Amino acid sequence: MGQPDHWPVLAFVRRFAHIRTKSITGQRPATQALSEITMFESLTNFLTKKKSNVEKPKNREGFSSNYKHLKQNSVYIVSKEFSDFDSTRHKEGTVLRFVGYSFFPYDAGLTLLFEHERSDYTVRLRLDQNDSQSRIDENLDKYIEPFKQ
Repeated sequence: MGQPDHWPVLAFVRRFAHIRTKSITGQRPATQALSEITMFESLTNFLTKKKSNVEKPKNREGFSSNYKHLKQNSVYIVSKEFSDFDSTRHKEGTVLRFVGYSFFPYDAGLTLLFEHERSDYTVRLRLDQNDSQSRIDENLDKYIEPFKQ
């Protein structure tokens, strides 16, 4: 199995940690160096974490069952690639099971919740602007179609 992309950064952090934990007169104690290591590892993890719209399943209360042509527990496919409010690209060919939707009137935010490979998969659209997201919602059946096996 290949190494993850962030291993060179972690290797650097560990090398830095090894150097910093050696006690030399006049330097900070090793315990402070260890807290620096933790900070660097946290920063490394944050910087190397890939943004994704796939999350572990969470509380699904508050989601309504059907939205336009999307029916709860039915399987769909992204038939035309698009980007949502979070600038997440939803790639053509992605197969999804519809879980539900929620709408937030205050900011005209629509969240479509799907399941993809046993994880939650979200599509967020802002509908109060005359832009691509509103057009996606108006033509949702052209972007997300029923999956025919």
